[in-house]
Amino acid sequence: MSEQFQVLHPSVQSTSKTEQVSPPLPDLNGKVIGELWNWAFRGDETFPMIEEELKAIYPDIKFVSYQTFGNFHDPTHEAEMMAALPGKLKEEGVDAVIVGNGCCGTCSPAVARGVVLVEKQHIPAVGMLCTGFPTMARQIMSSAGYPDARIVEYPHPIALDSVEEVRKNIREIVVPKIIELLTKPVKSTARKSRRREPGFGDVIFEGTNEQVQEYFYEKRWSDGLPIVPPTMEKVNEFLKFTDRDPNEVIGVMEPSMGSCTVWKVAVNGVMAGCRPEYFPLLLAIAEIMVTPEFSVKDSGATPGWEAMIMLNGPIRDDLKFNYGIGHQRPERMANVTVGRFYRLMLRNVAGFQIGSTDMSSHGQMFRPVIPENDQVCEEIGFKTVAELQGFAKGENVVSIVSGRVCSDPAQTNGATAEQHLDYLTDWATRMCEPYETMRHYDNNHVLFLSPVVAKLLAEQGYTKESIAKYILTHAKVTAEYFELNASRFNHWKPYSLKEMVEKGEFGPEWYESDDPKRMVPLFGPEAKILIIVVGDPTRNRSQFFRSNYTMAKLTSKAIKLPENWDEMIGK
Repeated sequence: MSEQFQVLHPSVQSTSKTEQVSPPLPDLNGKVIGELWNWAFRGDETFPMIEEELKAIYPDIKFVSYQTFGNFHDPTHEAEMMAALPGKLKEEGVDAVIVGNGCCGTCSPAVARGVVLVEKQHIPAVGMLCTGFPTMARQIMSSAGYPDARIVEYPHPIALDSVEEVRKNIREIVVPKIIELLTKPVKSTARKSRRREPGFGDVIFEGTNEQVQEYFYEKRWSDGLPIVPPTMEKVNEFLKFTDRDPNEVIGVMEPSMGSCTVWKVAVNGVMAGCRPEYFPLLLAIAEIMVTPEFSVKDSGATPGWEAMIMLNGPIRDDLKFNYGIGHQRPERMANVTVGRFYRLMLRNVAGFQIGSTDMSSHGQMFRPVIPENDQVCEEIGFKTVAELQGFAKGENVVSIVSGRVCSDPAQTNGATAEQHLDYLTDWATRMCEPYETMRHYDNNHVLFLSPVVAKLLAEQGYTKESIAKYILTHAKVTAEYFELNASRFNHWKPYSLKEMVEKGEFGPEWYESDDPKRMVPLFGPEAKILIIVVGDPTRNRSQFFRSNYTMAKLTSKAIKLPENWDEMIGK
């Protein structure tokens, strides 16, 4: 008889209480309609069109412009703006709210969160989303406790429509649906009660290895690869490496709104193929994932970024991580399984499922861990990533930031530092675009710096900080290209660097003449480059990674080891 496995539950259920949406309005005439815009996908065009159509039907209707409330999807000010929103709605006497526009994997969740927040004030709200994204919004709203929240679907990718097509769709489809949703009762689909989430030690399935694999795959708890069956015995082996209570809630993850507990971390670590001694690192990763500033809620973004998990400290060697040749190859167990663990946590605890909450246009495979060569950093006087993040030398630290796309492993040559830096700058210029600067994106790009190149640069007086500054200040494009790229990402509205400088948006270096071929800075003051010394210690190949806005903002956590760590790992 084949071996039987009694396996534990890897996923979570929402902790949110199910609520009914606010009652509809009897009529929109004379009512005050608030507008919430996430500053994306042509809201500056669609809201005036909606106003015009509604006023033609309801002459006494009033509107409070999105300008009054501000951008509720600006990560820098989102928390502050959302905290102030309830008071603003009351102050303006708002009767209902239209929230838009959701046409990507982060702006759609923003619309969903906006609708939920308004509904919590007992004000009816309707969110506008483009084709392909209502499913995402509904799942997020349901997890937040509002399964019946109102949604109107714009029937096309709005970025592709002409102004005339947008106006036609607003008039014939969007506005009639808004009226229907705000003035007619919403049929409740909410279940009366949720099933109890299996607790620590509860067996959810028993079967052979093949049966467990099929069961987890059908439940969408695996990543398509075979998993290690998460039995109580294996989970207990992990728990030996912490004194924390298995039921301790580390935090709540969006969009699932489920509790991330110590034992859920262990279950997903087992499934990923991690060794029990990796558990302190896995817990630190989970602590990063629940950190609000890290913004795990934006992991379903359409660019399909992946987490870049960087590691410093003696734990690298204790757990046999590879930080030399081929460190991003699928071979070394520590590098690969910990990277896979992060992706399983996104799926099972944060709640990201492809096609609903994960709307990555193309996607990437999960990335193995990137351990820094701390020894080389010590030798040449470079600060490690952990030290740059404020931790002490030699401390065990994990850091995570988003990685959107990477360059060729660029071969730099020459005896002078600048020969290498100029080519790295050239790659950074190819990888990044002016529209990010136009929108003042707070990017944190990453450079894998070859140890041998790092040594050459250090010998000639460079530090990580000065290398980053060199690239950021020397990366330039023509003014003509900057304005073309900016207008392309602003729905082809004319963009003028001269006007931006006059408004104080940019410094004078962006407008020194009217020559369209003049060179202007590519990066704004918000951009940063994080340098990690890693890779083949004998080859002069480095690699540049473009990050994804403030999604997975660079966040670091110390790794807490058991007191008898050395004894436990046989050191």
